[in-house]
Amino acid sequence: MNDISIFQKHLGQTFNHSSNSFASNIQDINCAIGSLQTLNLRLKKCQKLLQEGKTDEFCNISSKCEFMGKELFDDTIQLSLFGEKRSLTIGNLYHLHAQLNKEELLEYIQNSQDQIDEILSWIAHNMDIHPQEQQTSIPSHRDDNLFIKA
Repeated sequence: MNDISIFQKHLGQTFNHSSNSFASNIQDINCAIGSLQTLNLRLKKCQKLLQEGKTDEFCNISSKCEFMGKELFDDTIQLSLFGEKRSLTIGNLYHLHAQLNKEELLEYIQNSQDQIDEILSWIAHNMDIHPQEQQTSIPSHRDDNLFIKA
């Protein structure tokens, strides 16, 4: 099964394989999903290290989180799908570690994971309820924000 057929199955649509707009649209949505999943994985690793009391390891991995060369901490990911909008900003955990106690930081991490899960569910829901509509995703990088529109 190739990448296009996987996306077709996910979106519930049949697309013309030669369509350049399809590839662009899927890439943009996939970029947003990849950014959110990358953030979520980093949050889980940091959460585990904090819970285990491995402060040195936490400090080593909590200062950066990148997806495709773009720093995700302290950046805003904004999405607009079919007229609905969502945005998310996750603070740099290394800097927050100096400002919050362990319990507060763990709560911040859990709340951030919940927000990511909600946005990923929202994306999946929108793709399910709008399978026959023409999807246009136009990324715009303004003020270091990632904008995805559909």
